[in-house]
Amino acid sequence: MKVLGLAVCLVLTAGAFYFVWELNLRAGDSLHERSAFSEPSPEDMFFRMVAHDFDVPHFCDKISPTAAERGAGLSPSAGHVDLTRSECYFDVAVANGDTALCAKIVPVDGYRPYYSKDLCFERASRGGKIEAPRPGTFGPLHVSNFGSIMQRLGYSPADVPEYREYPDEDGWTDLYYNIVFGEMWTKDQQPVPEADNEARRADFLARIRANL
Repeated sequence: MKVLGLAVCLVLTAGAFYFVWELNLRAGDSLHERSAFSEPSPEDMFFRMVAHDFDVPHFCDKISPTAAERGAGLSPSAGHVDLTRSECYFDVAVANGDTALCAKIVPVDGYRPYYSKDLCFERASRGGKIEAPRPGTFGPLHVSNFGSIMQRLGYSPADVPEYREYPDEDGWTDLYYNIVFGEMWTKDQQPVPEADNEARRADFLARIRANL
């Protein structure tokens, strides 16, 4: 009987998790269907990622002012609604301990935010970067059409490193992180530091300004 009771409990728990996930998913859909807000585009997510990874908060301004997201699932942000641009400022502020950026966070009227000015100030006040450059907030694997964006910046498959660590089939994620961290990798997984990676990073940002 104990085993049966445990099984029933697990089934009910799983059902509750699915219900919460589905409810949040549908709520996210209604946000974009019934309001002036839109889902963030691949370019919006790309700007958010690069702003954090390269410490360029002005790239947050490139994000559409109507792009918004509702937190889903069981994450702390579940049910909350935030502008993607505000999330971007939050990311950079907390990563760098820059409380001044928190003032740029704008709440969505009629919705409860997660990435609030108060939370931003609280977390950004704890300090700055632990390491430089920091790893990405979510990485290229969560930016749809990432390879297409890189090609719009003028990169080609010939630029992809010899060794690939990340599981995207074209190696664009590895190229991105090579630029972020300043290392190329060989097939035997040995890092080869770039002689002038600051120039590569500057070139990458210049390509974004010119093409996106």
